[in-house]
Amino acid sequence: MTEPVVRASGLTKRYRGGGGEVGALDGAGLEVAGGEFVAVCGPSGCGKSTLLSVLGGLLRPDGGELDIGGTDPYALAAGARARFRAENVGFVFQDAHLVPYLDVFDNVMAPTLAMRVQGAAGRARELLETFGLGDRRAHVPSALSAGEQQRAALARALLASPGLVLADEPTGNLDRGNAERVLGHLADCAAGGAAVVMVTHDEGAMEAAGRRVTMDSGRITDEQ
Repeated sequence: MTEPVVRASGLTKRYRGGGGEVGALDGAGLEVAGGEFVAVCGPSGCGKSTLLSVLGGLLRPDGGELDIGGTDPYALAAGARARFRAENVGFVFQDAHLVPYLDVFDNVMAPTLAMRVQGAAGRARELLETFGLGDRRAHVPSALSAGEQQRAALARALLASPGLVLADEPTGNLDRGNAERVLGHLADCAAGGAAVVMVTHDEGAMEAAGRRVTMDSGRITDEQ
């Protein structure tokens, strides 16, 4: 196994609202190496999506330690942390979150608004061909199927060749055929050296990953 891309230990997170505090993470820890494809599973409300948001530098934990490729993103100022995310972390969500008025090509190129990606246009065209979207690059998202939208979102996430790819229920809105295509591409990301962490309720998606981590009540309770 290669050196861990992600090292997280003792992560805690509580949400505060009118009804009091709700614990989402309670000492969660996880290490993922480059080349690993890890599925995080567990019951609804166990902290899976919160863990993913913390790992990606989107949600500051209340406690614990996080290291991504030698950097603690929460030790950075807000602007520097945003740049660090853009350069090092690719996100894929259940809803593709494509910009509705941009065509597929410009959606994939969207990360270049925040940072410089060498050879971005060529990389975008290559990804679209790889994901079977070469003939759809001039279409807006509403003209695409759910599977095509998700593959476009994955292409956008990979434009900068991030070392860490985080996917939150990426097959939740897809039929089995499209789900298998997306899972295959995520496996290819890991085979190419990225650390891939996927939150899922889908048993088929779990089986596609090389390692399965189970959460309950904000903690990692089992690994397979």
